[in-house]
Amino acid sequence: MGKLKYTLALLSCSLLAACSVVPGTYFSYNSLNDTYVANGKTHHVYIVPVTANSIAKHYSAPRDYRVGPYDILNIIVWDHPELTTPTNQEANPEQTGILVSQEGDIFFPFAGSVKVSGLTLNQIRVLLESRIRAYIRDPQISVRVAVFRSKEVQVMGEVGKAGVQPITDRPLSIMDAINNAGGANTVTANTSQIYVLRYTKGNIYAFWVNAQMPDQVVAAEHFYLRNNDVVYVPPAGVSAWNRVITQILPTLSGASSTKSVTGV
Repeated sequence: MGKLKYTLALLSCSLLAACSVVPGTYFSYNSLNDTYVANGKTHHVYIVPVTANSIAKHYSAPRDYRVGPYDILNIIVWDHPELTTPTNQEANPEQTGILVSQEGDIFFPFAGSVKVSGLTLNQIRVLLESRIRAYIRDPQISVRVAVFRSKEVQVMGEVGKAGVQPITDRPLSIMDAINNAGGANTVTANTSQIYVLRYTKGNIYAFWVNAQMPDQVVAAEHFYLRNNDVVYVPPAGVSAWNRVITQILPTLSGASSTKSVTGV
């Protein structure tokens, strides 16, 4: 309900703002594709407006959550409490859970070292059951993520609380992320130029949401974020694309370097 209220509020403010926006503050995205340098590397930036068509072309439906390094797992082997991760209310999952290593492995009794990074929870369950079947008859295992730490996005700019947000087993849309950050500031934010920057195969895509266009707000509800995405809500009056991209590119470039090391 809160998410719906925020979306409606943003739509209302955007429609009012659309009548008073200063001429020239809109970007012609075809002219914005350009090359920029950050952290010693050259990047080509492609501007893509977020519409129903661009979502279908550039983003597939979210898949089942795949475990990654630094996630903390809770694993239950039914009828075998000695192998089960503590789940009582007093247990701290960060202390009692099973940490996925930077290399993507976990250690589990009877199974030894198991590579779990990139696998779904169901795939991990099947793998563990096959590994311990030689020691436990007809094992029944359940696996869940106790703490999500392998995938995250950053929300920057004119929002209530900028910062890092985890991506969990519940898909995170652009509007979800902005809402989780306290919403765009309806007084100081330039809601016609909200961006999601994404590093993909050596290129950077800047997905542009003009929240003064109701159809784009609706489309943004179905545009789901990926690991290391940066959501940026610029201040009102900022229409210079060079200023926007130079503020964000070092952060995005650094995140892409981390991604290449961890493989997530």
